[in-house]
Amino acid sequence: MLLVLGAMVDALRARSLSAWRGLSFVLLTSATAILLCGLPEFLLGITDERVFLPLKLSLGPLTGALSLTYLGVWLGLNAQDRLIKVLILVGSILSLIAGTGAVAWYIVYPATSAKALLLVSALVSAVSPLIAFIVGLRGILLGDHLAHWMVFATVFLAITVSALYSISLGVDYGGAMQVLTACSTVVYLVIVSTVTHQRNKILHRLKKLSLGQETTDEITGLPTGSVLLSKVDDAMWRSIRVGRETAVVAVWMNNLYALSDQAGLHIEHEIRARLTANVRRAMGSRSVVGLMQARCFLTAISAVQDRAEIEKKAQRLITRINMPMVVGEFTGEPFSYAPEIGVGVVYIPHRSHGDPLAAMDLAQNLALTACKEKSKLLLKELEPVNQMGSTKPTDLIRSW
Repeated sequence: MLLVLGAMVDALRARSLSAWRGLSFVLLTSATAILLCGLPEFLLGITDERVFLPLKLSLGPLTGALSLTYLGVWLGLNAQDRLIKVLILVGSILSLIAGTGAVAWYIVYPATSAKALLLVSALVSAVSPLIAFIVGLRGILLGDHLAHWMVFATVFLAITVSALYSISLGVDYGGAMQVLTACSTVVYLVIVSTVTHQRNKILHRLKKLSLGQETTDEITGLPTGSVLLSKVDDAMWRSIRVGRETAVVAVWMNNLYALSDQAGLHIEHEIRARLTANVRRAMGSRSVVGLMQARCFLTAISAVQDRAEIEKKAQRLITRINMPMVVGEFTGEPFSYAPEIGVGVVYIPHRSHGDPLAAMDLAQNLALTACKEKSKLLLKELEPVNQMGSTKPTDLIRSW
């Protein structure tokens, strides 16, 4: 009940689709657990196991399908990784078909053994934790820092599913089974609710920052210098391990200091904070985001499967940042500010052990050139390391 109330408060406070999705997930998972453990029959004094059988047959697979779909959305990798997309899509569809089919079979053939139908539902529901575990590991491999907790949570999900269906099938392990079921269910929901709240909180704060609804100081919290270089290098190595490309995206802000003479240096702090939030929102949670220098944001995206998706992200980034904004409202002196930006994208092929610094410098130079030429977006590909141990860019791929 406390978890449901917490998810409800989060949904009412954030008023976002992700928060409401989290609430529906907690509600459905809790309802399934209560139903499968036999609590309604116990409280209502019902001895006929077939009274709630249709709900038991359908809610288990439905919860599994919802869990997989929710995990894919939460990771944000559905559109970027075909393996995750296929696993989640196939697992969800099969779960829905199996749950619907079991209920339909029970309606058409009511004499069928309830335990046989529940066993089928249990086998189908057991697939969801397995797929969720694989998807979580994939998220770790692709650089999602919260995916570790989701993998940990799927272990408790598997225990919960096994224990609940064992109780529903009448397998008696004594009081230890009841304790194990309750503990594993609570731990699973606590982990999922916590990491979901953490990500929703980050996204909500980024939204407020991008709209100028939250003040901040000079420090954006983004990595710079050698720390940023090491993070970009890590992103490249993640790509090499899975045989994918890395994309390095730079955003140059030409007029960052345009209002400094009129409004003071504090305006530059607010502009950087709001642009930081917009960059991070547009590029996704698993991307490395840092500062090459005060006027240049840099993002590294590992395991790129489709360049078209990166170009969509870049266009979305341009659209989000190019929107005029009013700054200085909290100081009582509002000013209109229209960012002048250029974006450069460098692709590093998976066959290349490219120099991360060379890619970062090239992306920054492309962004600066794009800003000067009013083309907004320039793209290049970094060639593999040559015999002299250095990298060089190929010819220009495309510009806007």
